[in-house]
Amino acid sequence: GASALSPVMQPVVGGMTMKGMHPLITTIGRSDEACTRLLLEFGADPSGNAMMKPLLLAVQTVVPPPNATAVYRSVASPIDDDDDARRAAAYNNCEALLDAGADVDAVETLVGATVATFCAYGGLDEILASLIRRDADLEKASVKGIRPLVAATDFASDFAWAAGPRRATDGTVALLIRSGAKLEPADLAEAEAETKTRCLPETRLRAHRKRALADLVRYVRRDRAGGAG
Repeated sequence: GASALSPVMQPVVGGMTMKGMHPLITTIGRSDEACTRLLLEFGADPSGNAMMKPLLLAVQTVVPPPNATAVYRSVASPIDDDDDARRAAAYNNCEALLDAGADVDAVETLVGATVATFCAYGGLDEILASLIRRDADLEKASVKGIRPLVAATDFASDFAWAAGPRRATDGTVALLIRSGAKLEPADLAEAEAETKTRCLPETRLRAHRKRALADLVRYVRRDRAGGAG
């Protein structure tokens, strides 16, 4: 269980800082892994609240949401210019939060994307694999129907709903396929037929000249269909 805290220390863990931020949000935003683990050890809530979820913020230090608000600037990390260091800190903070019971399917309120979707878009494969091991929902879609595999095939930033210096790689797409992500969701198939736009993973991959991955999607989809029959 969590370590006991004196009444004097309780506000430090669960209250607000001078900037109006929960301490856990501040430490994660600053990529401070040691303080994150310490706060969780002393009982900080790993789930956050409806407006700010620590697990999402840990990922968003690497893959910011669109029109990121002042919260991201106010807790800006001192390692902002080092993408590799931010990615390592994000992974460690996510592991600490997940071990403490954070919701693996936490949803960002602005676009309705899950933490797995942000990871897929930004190519955070280690965090994504950790979420998958903990049974993250790979079909939970945003308000625009974006789920992890769709985000991972967004090589040209068609949606431009998140930012960051890196994107998903071929390995990200392969990870999601191996993990059982749906390759032809009914809503995306219907949208593609109606709008004549690229919605399905295979179509998007071919548009981005990712022929090998597109062929893999087609092969696996047919294999799954044969197995179901």
